Amino acid sequence: MNTVTRAIGRIAGSRVNIRARFVLGFAVVCVILAGAVVAVLSRMGSVEAEIDRIAHLRVPTSISSARMANDINASLAALRGWMLTGESSFKAERAAIWRDIDAVSADMDRLSARWTDPDTVARWKAVKATLDAFRAAQRRVEDRAHGAGERPATTLPFIEAAPHAARLLDDLLGPRQADGSRSGGMVADQRLLLAEETLAAEADIALLKTIVLALFSAGLATAWVIAAGILRSIVEPVRAITAAMSSLARGDTEVRVPARDRADEFGDMAESIQVFKTNAIERRQAEQRFRTLLDATPDAMVITDKDGLIMLVNEQTERMFGYRREELLGQKVERLIPARYRKPHLEHRNGYLADPRTRPMGQGGELYGLTKDGREFPVDISLSSVQTDEGTVVLAFTRDITAHKKATETIRNLTRFPDQNPGPVMRITKDGTLAYANEASAPVLKSWQSEVGQAVPEDWRHMVSEVLRTARTRTMEYQYGSRIFSLMITPYPEYSYVNVYGHDITERRRAVDELRHQSTVLDVLYRIAAIANEADVPEHAMATSVQYICIAMGWQVGHIYVPSDTSPNALVSSKLWYLEEPGRFAAFRKISENLECHRGDGLLGRVLADGEPAFVNVTREEDFLRAKAADDAGLRTGIAMPVFVGQELVAVLEFFCTRALHTDQSLLQILHNIGTLLGRVFERKRAETALTAKERALWKRVKELRDTRRQLEEKNLELGAHRDQLEEKVAERTAEVQRQAERLAQALQKEQELNTLQREFVSLVSHEFRTPLTIIDSAAQRLVRSKDKMTAEDLATRTGKIRAAVRRMTGLIEGTLNASRLDAGEIRMEPRPCDLKALVREVCARQAEISKFHDIRVDVDGLPEEIHADAGLLDQVFTNLLSNAVKYAPNDPRIEVKGWTDGTFAALSVCDHGVGIPADDLPRMFERFFRARTSAGIGGTGIGLNLVKRLVEMHTGTTKVDSVEGQGSVFTVRLPIGPRAAGAPAQGTGDRATPVLGEVKSALAT
Repeated sequence: MNTVTRAIGRIAGSRVNIRARFVLGFAVVCVILAGAVVAVLSRMGSVEAEIDRIAHLRVPTSISSARMANDINASLAALRGWMLTGESSFKAERAAIWRDIDAVSADMDRLSARWTDPDTVARWKAVKATLDAFRAAQRRVEDRAHGAGERPATTLPFIEAAPHAARLLDDLLGPRQADGSRSGGMVADQRLLLAEETLAAEADIALLKTIVLALFSAGLATAWVIAAGILRSIVEPVRAITAAMSSLARGDTEVRVPARDRADEFGDMAESIQVFKTNAIERRQAEQRFRTLLDATPDAMVITDKDGLIMLVNEQTERMFGYRREELLGQKVERLIPARYRKPHLEHRNGYLADPRTRPMGQGGELYGLTKDGREFPVDISLSSVQTDEGTVVLAFTRDITAHKKATETIRNLTRFPDQNPGPVMRITKDGTLAYANEASAPVLKSWQSEVGQAVPEDWRHMVSEVLRTARTRTMEYQYGSRIFSLMITPYPEYSYVNVYGHDITERRRAVDELRHQSTVLDVLYRIAAIANEADVPEHAMATSVQYICIAMGWQVGHIYVPSDTSPNALVSSKLWYLEEPGRFAAFRKISENLECHRGDGLLGRVLADGEPAFVNVTREEDFLRAKAADDAGLRTGIAMPVFVGQELVAVLEFFCTRALHTDQSLLQILHNIGTLLGRVFERKRAETALTAKERALWKRVKELRDTRRQLEEKNLELGAHRDQLEEKVAERTAEVQRQAERLAQALQKEQELNTLQREFVSLVSHEFRTPLTIIDSAAQRLVRSKDKMTAEDLATRTGKIRAAVRRMTGLIEGTLNASRLDAGEIRMEPRPCDLKALVREVCARQAEISKFHDIRVDVDGLPEEIHADAGLLDQVFTNLLSNAVKYAPNDPRIEVKGWTDGTFAALSVCDHGVGIPADDLPRMFERFFRARTSAGIGGTGIGLNLVKRLVEMHTGTTKVDSVEGQGSVFTVRLPIGPRAAGAPAQGTGDRATPVLGEVKSALAT
């Protein structure tokens, strides 16, 4: 290694140029790589051949041999079942087994072409001959069993087929040993060959690893030698020269230039750098003298070329505009000017270059500068020009005139009349007398019940004294009547009075309060959804929800009514309450708990009759049964909401507050949704109860079957003397018991899977609710934080986001409720004559209004003028299909909707060019909760397509999906034109729609 290092040193000190050194090192590396590739490829061929025989000959032969042995045993079992029972299912099962044997035999014939062991080839020929004899023997036994005149099937010579089976099993698995096991045969031979070839492949791979390791070591050593040479001869000189150049670039003219004594390119480079260093020293001394003079100038000076690029600035420019010198050099001078002045300034600059002379800039107008942090300030600029070898150079001298501007503005404000101000302007003297008030101050004066020349209220007199004493301006908000003002109190101690300046913020405050209220209501819905998802006991969920709603909304009383046990049309108290002040509302609680409310009686009776949430003013509603008690407790507004499970009313939640509220439709809708969520707790509890009962029944049945099996085994031991005659029958009975147990276990597993699926769906819906609620909460918080800076356009944008998130959440709730109503049979079809064309066009127009990005093309002229259907249900069908097309095609705007007549059916297809559906997911697309793999990251619950299919089937129609992954999907619906019997199958398979679907599929393919 020392010899190599010395050789590298000699090369580094010679006149060999850098390119020759790189070429030499590259050639050495190429030789090593070529040797490595040749050595590795020479061994890879043998390894690939061995692995190919293992993967495509030994393993398939072993698997096929074992599979044939299993099929032979299975055919004997099926034949035995046919003989014992005469059931045709065993006969069909044996036929299926022989089809599998034929398929395995064909695979073995294909594999035998590559066999090299003559014993295996001869054994396979013997197996094929025995297999034909075995097949013939089984057929004879099958044909004779249960024939005319035959005695029971057990008397047939079943032993006729058994010897052939024994020979086949001996050839495939080997002869049976004394302990009942088998050894030898084709399967064992193939496994032995597989082990031998695997060991050979492992030996070749180990050798290959050794070769690669050796070549890697050689390459590593060579790379080290080359790296050492490059480091010594190239990298170190480059690093030293680079460091010297960096120091010179930073202005360090004391740095020493290395490698000046070398005889190669680095020596030439070092000499050039030395010349640069000498010039830099001289230029730096000249610049230093010029910089000293420039920085001594009292004004900011900016020097630009004819294109407006900044060439030089002084220290005053850095302080005035907030930039460092390096940030301005080479930049356009317009960077120091506000955006609204840049275009005119460019025209003025070009005009000045046409006639360069010393003069002030911006005569007759105002000039402003722009600091780095975006602050504007007034300036006064003088221009001058100098002719140089590079052309005309412009010198701009800038002076900050902010102080002068403020003084001028103060003088101007002193001459302005307060009556011109749109907000209140008042002057209050030290003793609390109102000395002046403009017309806009009328609401404030009315609230104070004061006039000019009179004293202001006592609290304002104290405030005026405090402001004058501290000499500090004070800002506050006050509400006068229906208006809200922001007031600023400015002291003038030298004159013993204060000025009050006001600004009307009523509309802004109301908008903020409304948004805060909406955010609170939506947060309540989110919290109730979480409570409903986590609760196991309905009563606990309702009590917790009532408490949370009252606290969040600021309502003082919450109570739960439930149906009476004696009368289905009456409500009684559950005695579950939330009371902000129990003592204050004790009398109201006592009357409520003794009240039985019937349909149509008061607030609760109205909810019981209509099934919808309701508002009531408890002091003005004539039929409110507890009006006096509520009035005595100070309650003013009552709100009630129902909780349904399907069509069954399970509870009514009522709330009362001491404020007079107006009917809020959005709040009623939220309460309706809360009732639906709480109803889900009842549904889940009932489903869990039913599921638990089914589980107990299933496990009881499994236990009985296990007991039966144990009894049969005990009976088998008692009848040991007759085992030979009864063995087959007992085995058959045992197998049947096992099959029944397996079926019952599978049924139990299916029930458990359904329960798991329900929990996963609840989790999914909770996540889908949380996403829009998070959007709403974020937008609302942004509104609250930025309320003082927000414009009307920003407010409209944020409100639009909240409304879009609410629409999305409402759609999720409606989709979930529709699926539940369909299961419960609550959705009824009411067919009548329907204009299908108009319905489809209306749905497409509605979707186009929502999805501005997508181009929805509609061609439904081929549809019949009228069909017999339920227009409301079809609206849901087409809305689901069209919204899915838009959602799963986010990057391609094309959506095609086509309609045509197919015999006695109306057909309609919706085609998108989006993510598409994998082929193996297509058969499950209409299953509830199923979502294709390509829908990852796209919101949804997996309910929509299942709802589409079931609604179409209610019309005795059909649904179909065609898709190519990555290219798009086509969903086709076929509906009968005239009325059909409920449940009647839709005729045709959709082949008559081939021209339209063919056109769409060809579009997807291209």
